[in-house]
Amino acid sequence: RKHNWALLFDGLYTRYSDDFSNPIFTTNLVNEGGFFEAAVSYRFEKLKFLEIIAGARYVFVNLDLTLTPGPDVKSSKDWVDPVLGLRFTWEMADRWLMRLRGDLGGFGAGSDLVSSAALTIEYRLSEMFALKAGYRFMKGEFEDQDFVHDVLLSGFGLGLGIRF
Repeated sequence: RKHNWALLFDGLYTRYSDDFSNPIFTTNLVNEGGFFEAAVSYRFEKLKFLEIIAGARYVFVNLDLTLTPGPDVKSSKDWVDPVLGLRFTWEMADRWLMRLRGDLGGFGAGSDLVSSAALTIEYRLSEMFALKAGYRFMKGEFEDQDFVHDVLLSGFGLGLGIRF
C-alpha cells in the first residue's frame, strides 16, 4: 500500500482425483486447476473502509480421464478474466481487522461471468506480516467450441499477508 493505492495478489490451486472400477471398465480421473490474480485497489479518502478493485485473473484447468478399456482423454484450457470489485475493511481492535471482498469477472472476455466473495479475519503480527483466516466462495462459467467449465468453489483458508 502507498497512501490510498494498493497492489493485491492472490492465488488458488485445486486437485481432485478419483478411481472407479466395475467388471466392465476402470476409470481414473484427475482434475486440477486454479487461478492467480493481480489487482490494484484505491481506498477512498473520506471512506477509509471502502476500496474499489480492478485487475486480472489468470485461470487454468487440466483434465485427465483414463478409461480401461477405452481412450485416454486429456484437455487443458487457460484464459484471463478482467476483475472489478469492492473491499470493505473493519478495524475491530488494535491488531485485528475483518475484510469483506466481492468481485465480478469475465464479462465475456474470458469467462462468461465469475462471481467471488470472501470474508477474512486478519491479525497483524507486525507492520509487515499478518495472519489471515477466512471463507471464500467462487462461481464461474466458461464455454468455447469444445470446452465447458462451470465451477463452484467454496471453503475455509489460511494465509499470510505481506505488506511492503
